[in-house]
Amino acid sequence: MNQHPPDPNQSFYSGNTPPYQPYHQQQPGNFGQPPYQPMQQPYSNNPIPNQPSGPPPRKRRRWWVWVLVIIGFMVVVGSCNAMISGGKGVGNTDAATPTGAPTQASQLTSAPPAKPTQPAPTATSATGNPAAAILGGTLADFIARYGKLNSYSNPANGQYYFALYGNDKDDLTLQFVFNKHASAILYDAPDNKYWSYTQAKDACLTFLPSDATYQRKMTVYDTTGKAQDEQLVYVAPSMASLFPASAFTDENGNNTRLGTIGLILTHWDTNTYLTCTVQIGLESK
Repeated sequence: MNQHPPDPNQSFYSGNTPPYQPYHQQQPGNFGQPPYQPMQQPYSNNPIPNQPSGPPPRKRRRWWVWVLVIIGFMVVVGSCNAMISGGKGVGNTDAATPTGAPTQASQLTSAPPAKPTQPAPTATSATGNPAAAILGGTLADFIARYGKLNSYSNPANGQYYFALYGNDKDDLTLQFVFNKHASAILYDAPDNKYWSYTQAKDACLTFLPSDATYQRKMTVYDTTGKAQDEQLVYVAPSMASLFPASAFTDENGNNTRLGTIGLILTHWDTNTYLTCTVQIGLESK
């Protein structure tokens, strides 16, 4: 059997030093070339060329990872800034404000009109309670009980009139001096037919608060010394919360007990009375 000698051009080694050739002992009787024996690769410190020693290095791919991380970070930061500043950034789905439409900021720059500190009551007040049409009641309470005002009412002066007897006269007069609560009520006898003392007193007792209690009585004289009014003094604690303390004065004009009320009967002659009045504070002598 013929043996093929190794290819002299094929080398399994690197470097210029020829590889170690083991000695092949010639067998007796065989004078030819010793049979071909595959050479065994000795240990060498030099790596075999073109043969990878392991998985390919991954360092070449890491710079792409960092690029992607930086780009993602920039996108997130830009989106957050757009949302915070109210711009049209990522996630902002609000419609644009139409040109010329007033914004809330422009509306707030206009100051609301100033309100009067003590607005005069008007006939358009909220629905009133007829049972509350007494001293301290509101204009709405009296309208609910007596109907519309007559043509002589003067809101600018806080005076309102009701015609009670089928005419356009001032049969019932309200005064609002301090606030929206009636501070005085003037009630005329029907058609000027005058009242007796009892009739005049009973007519005005209907305008007193339920907690009013009688205190005393006095006569008020005019400048000639003639009896002008009979004044009955009452105290109603409920009135103290509706009016300032300065509203409660005595017959001498001095501050007095809170809730003090005057019920005044005005003479027509000695035994008859033309009107009756209930008011916060007393009539001066």
